[in-house]
Amino acid sequence: MPAQIARRVKAMPKVSRASEYVARVVFMLLLLLAPALQATPTNTFYQASWTSVDQHNPSPAWFQDAKFGIYFHWGVFSVPAYENEWYPRNMYNTGDSAYPHHLATFGNPFTNSTTLQFFPYYYFINGATNLAGQFMQFAPKLKSAGGNWDPDAWAQLFVNAGARFAGPVAEHHDGFSMWASTVNPWNSVSKGPQADLAAIWATAIRAKGLKFLMAMHHAYNFNGYYQYVPAQTNAALQQLFGQLPTAQENTLWYQRLQEIIDGYHPDLIYQDFDLALVQSTQRLNFLAYYYNSALDWNKEVVATYKDGLDNLGEVYDYERGGPADITTPYWETDDSISPSSWCYTTGMSYYATNALIDALIDRVSKNGTMILNIAPMADGTIPQAQQNILLGIGDWLGRFGEAIYSNRAWVVYGEGPTKMGGGSFV
Repeated sequence: MPAQIARRVKAMPKVSRASEYVARVVFMLLLLLAPALQATPTNTFYQASWTSVDQHNPSPAWFQDAKFGIYFHWGVFSVPAYENEWYPRNMYNTGDSAYPHHLATFGNPFTNSTTLQFFPYYYFINGATNLAGQFMQFAPKLKSAGGNWDPDAWAQLFVNAGARFAGPVAEHHDGFSMWASTVNPWNSVSKGPQADLAAIWATAIRAKGLKFLMAMHHAYNFNGYYQYVPAQTNAALQQLFGQLPTAQENTLWYQRLQEIIDGYHPDLIYQDFDLALVQSTQRLNFLAYYYNSALDWNKEVVATYKDGLDNLGEVYDYERGGPADITTPYWETDDSISPSSWCYTTGMSYYATNALIDALIDRVSKNGTMILNIAPMADGTIPQAQQNILLGIGDWLGRFGEAIYSNRAWVVYGEGPTKMGGGSFV
């Protein structure tokens, strides 16, 4: 909210020195009042109960028309570029290949070594030197500032791929918020990039006429992701590693969602697993808050889930899969451009373009929408192999999109005895 106010004030026309002084005073008051200004939606139609939130239309027409969206696992875990996006967890697991790799490349994640330098996960956030003398940090620079990250080019690529909505993994299991968070000190404005990445994405993606999604994976952060990390005594590290008291963690789970709702007005909020382990009260608080906020915005929004919610007001997500037959209510699947990882890793493999097109067709024919994940490099480069796949999908949709967009499943989804799908990871 304060960042949005600042951008608007900066965009105001030049005025007299006296008027400028008044404007600055008003601006400072707005900053002080920002939490109160954004605290509660004006609409109160939805209450924090299942009976109430189940009245929400889970899959509005725009979502059923869109059929194809793109999101991206891009964050601190992209820096080591090894194994997969669970590197922050696996580097502490002495039985996983990430652990000896971390020892040989960066140092010891634990403090019990006298022969190797200390290199815990948060060094990738704050910045530190690896054993080869290279400085490692998630701190991408915009192309306009001499870096490789071009959010406008990303957004145009999504358009060229035929996507109708797109957006980031705004927080993964690792606990790093990619926005201007006031409840999480581990965020992209305070550390690393020192920029409101979510605001930059929202502007670039919406400028291309796409709906904006934000994916949140933070329920697992305090429900097991960092199980191999020793108990911390520093409060900030306890928060990063999901070690705060349960009630506090649940409150922070909800407050993060409030922040992205208030700050970025996402059209779709995707949530990963373990919502069932979040306190029911906070889950309902989130749904009521999101839906009432959408009434304020005069928008229809989508909330997706893998567990912990229901398909009366929300959309069920089959990860890397889908049902075997036409299924109602309307559903979605999220899949990755790679069979091996959701984030960029050195030497990662990719699905064939035709395989992804076939998967899209199959899922649309069974009453679903497909969200495809890509894996940019830590510096903001989208590897050419991934771009080629997206452009191949876009080429096909450019010629045959009439059979995909704005359609509804019929009574038969295909021909012959072959069955695809049957659940998640199928």
